[in-house]
Amino acid sequence: MKREDLQNAPGRGGNHGALLGRGSRFKGKLTFEGTVVIEGEFIGDIESEGHLEVGKDAKVDGTIQVKSAVVSGEVGGTITTSGELELKASARVTGDLDVKSLVVERGATFDGTVKMRGTGAAARAPGRSQMASPGEAPPIVAPPKS
Repeated sequence: MKREDLQNAPGRGGNHGALLGRGSRFKGKLTFEGTVVIEGEFIGDIESEGHLEVGKDAKVDGTIQVKSAVVSGEVGGTITTSGELELKASARVTGDLDVKSLVVERGATFDGTVKMRGTGAAARAPGRSQMASPGEAPPIVAPPKS
């Protein structure tokens, strides 16, 4: 992705971050505002109230704590979002996820644990998980009565 692409991308508003381009390597701690796109290699901690994009050929090892993220490449470590985490089909993620919302495309690989913090009555309602047997339709569970 070119700098112009980052600046002209829809939904980015006027608060642009940075681009760590393909072939580049960075080790340390990254804090930013707006959006950051990583196309290279990053080792360390990432903290922001902004949006992170990990490109298809990117590799990130460390702790990520952001508002939202889209992962198309490889990530090893912990990812925490206060909003949505999207794993694209090309994503390869190993580690722990602590997210409000998770979207996983078919083809993405994930090895680790997931903790989801939802909102609303369904997220707060106590209950147990019900799973269908292979070849069976999943059970329909009615929400608790108020």
